[in-house]
Amino acid sequence: MKRKLLFGLVAVALVASMVFAGCAKAPAAPAEPAAPAESAAPAEPAAPAEPAAPSGNLDVPIVIPLGTLSCLSGPYGSWGTEEHLLQLMQIDDINEGGGCWGDILDHEPGFRVNGQLYNWEIIAYDMKMDPKESVLAANKLIFEDDCEFIHVFLSPAYYATREMLIENRIMVTTEAAAMTGVIGPANPYTFRTLLSVPLENALQYSTWIKEDLGVDNCAVLCGNCHHGLNFWYSYQEEFERLGIQVLDFEAYERDGTDFTPQLTKALATDPQMLFLPIPPSNNAGLIVKQARGLGYEGIIFEGVCPAIQTLVEVAGGWDVIEGLYSVNSVPPPFTYPQQQWFYDEYTSRHGVEAFSGGLFDRADDFYNLTHAIEMADSLDAADISRAWENMPDEETFSFFGAPSFMAGFTIYGNNHELHVPGWISQIQDGKEVVVAQTESPRY
Repeated sequence: MKRKLLFGLVAVALVASMVFAGCAKAPAAPAEPAAPAESAAPAEPAAPAEPAAPSGNLDVPIVIPLGTLSCLSGPYGSWGTEEHLLQLMQIDDINEGGGCWGDILDHEPGFRVNGQLYNWEIIAYDMKMDPKESVLAANKLIFEDDCEFIHVFLSPAYYATREMLIENRIMVTTEAAAMTGVIGPANPYTFRTLLSVPLENALQYSTWIKEDLGVDNCAVLCGNCHHGLNFWYSYQEEFERLGIQVLDFEAYERDGTDFTPQLTKALATDPQMLFLPIPPSNNAGLIVKQARGLGYEGIIFEGVCPAIQTLVEVAGGWDVIEGLYSVNSVPPPFTYPQQQWFYDEYTSRHGVEAFSGGLFDRADDFYNLTHAIEMADSLDAADISRAWENMPDEETFSFFGAPSFMAGFTIYGNNHELHVPGWISQIQDGKEVVVAQTESPRY
């Protein structure tokens, strides 16, 4: 495939300044990130030729690189490292058969296109949640490693590399959830498979907070970055609609360790709930520890799944985080066979202590991508996209269970977003316990 090399260092600098810019205590909604140069969907380049099958046995697999813009260090390193480990496990499962791909989803080992057997190979680079590093890593994946399939971790990396990915017809799965414009007709080969989408999270969980927890007011501690603030603005809108009063809003820096000044101001308002929209787990552990140390005994609700091992270690023990609520985390005992398989396989590799119920939030994408390739019987991004966006509900897979479905057309213009049931957990007596499940909105 002929590719177009885009370095765009000026654009990267603009993206970096946008992503990491500070915000005031009571911020207005941030400006939308700059759109790609094209205002409409890009013209379809000529489809690349299918890779030639070897002259020998079609059952001898051709190995395809699957690149990942991972986050193995920095403020989101605990999430990124967990994700990398589970991605390696997913790829082994798909390539080798048995397990979830074979025994539960009834696929043969690997996947076939035009009769030829294929296997995946992960190529991962640490983009460190830095836009410039993201561009450098994406260049390597596309132009040196010849990756036509790339997974992108979170919004800063996606926005820094978006034009490059579109120009080169890269099939993208992403967790870029905190900014607008990630999915839609302008990004025809991008699919978002992470449940932690600001709008969807707010729609799924705000009503439960109001009606089941009985929350009438709250104070908010939010990361002082575009990623965190966009999550908060979706919840803010829902809280206002439901009549949940926001008594105080405090922003903090993601690399901070002392949150006492913000907590002192927030807790002085005597809130029923301390709400943390989407904190990295190292931040969340310290915030919970310091809030309890200041004598706060009310509800603490984390609007994202924690990396539980990091959370416990940073907080200083399970007893410190007792009572904490979080979402998108599925602890044992399990409801679905794919959940039990995942737990058994992950813990056999990394130990029981390394398991987090939030791992499921990042574990659906490669299964659905591979199934879409089989449905399309093609390795072309346009063919795979058409198959995936029209995937029947009964064939759409999630570790969160059923119903799972592709949606998003009403808001985004195409069905490129995976919707799954929502799970709410609480720390009770030194373990995560599921306390509620919610239905995903079908918009």
